[in-house]
Amino acid sequence: MIQLNKTVFDYRPFPIGVISEAIAPNKYERLVNLFPPIELFQYKESLGNKYSLSEINNPEEYHKFIKSSKEWQEFYDYIKSAEFISSVINTLKDNNLKLGMENIPVKQKEGGGVSALISSVEDKLTKKPYLSSRFEFSMLKGNGGYLLPHTDSPSKVITLVVTICKKNEWDTSHGGGTDINDVVNEKKYFNYLNEQLKFEEVTTLKTVEFEPNQCMLFIKTFNSLHSVKPIKAPDDRLRKTLTINIEMNNSHFGIF
Repeated sequence: MIQLNKTVFDYRPFPIGVISEAIAPNKYERLVNLFPPIELFQYKESLGNKYSLSEINNPEEYHKFIKSSKEWQEFYDYIKSAEFISSVINTLKDNNLKLGMENIPVKQKEGGGVSALISSVEDKLTKKPYLSSRFEFSMLKGNGGYLLPHTDSPSKVITLVVTICKKNEWDTSHGGGTDINDVVNEKKYFNYLNEQLKFEEVTTLKTVEFEPNQCMLFIKTFNSLHSVKPIKAPDDRLRKTLTINIEMNNSHFGIF
């Protein structure tokens, strides 16, 4: 579904790939038009005036919405498949980004309840590594929404961010692009544990603009600092994305 073969990579300061026309146009248009309504989302003011709907935030509404839509159920099944995870890892490998994870098994986490608790206990006892995947519906307020500079949780291995935007809906002058950051104080350069920084503690090396049907792919590293500066769009605009994470259950088995 995501045309990974079209990924164009930059390698510094950490590996970042950008895919234009990431999803077939007719399918992308359907996903944009069927994006869930704001009333289903959980508002996360502390994260930068962000709205989230995911397996973690409002999980009951999340799963109910997925099951109500043929298109989103198809996307969910695609993201949860071992084939998707394998295709992302192989795309990286084909571009000389070798994570050595080709033979790590895929095991999707339980949605909740007793079975999820048992599975979690088993994971902690065995410490056997496995990969899983999930995606989040995410929105930032058009007027004032932001994401502080961060490197992502150590459990995350690879992140893909797909823009959800109708043609001519978003003007790049409003902001909303993803900034790739460097630290001002070199003592904060090593940030594997994902300490959030203030905007004045970083500089912007480059910006991946917020454009329709685009996917940004990056590897979590000790210096994978990225952010979204406060957006300056009309009050009725929302910066909508799908954030896809490939995660490792054993966070100590990480990428340095």
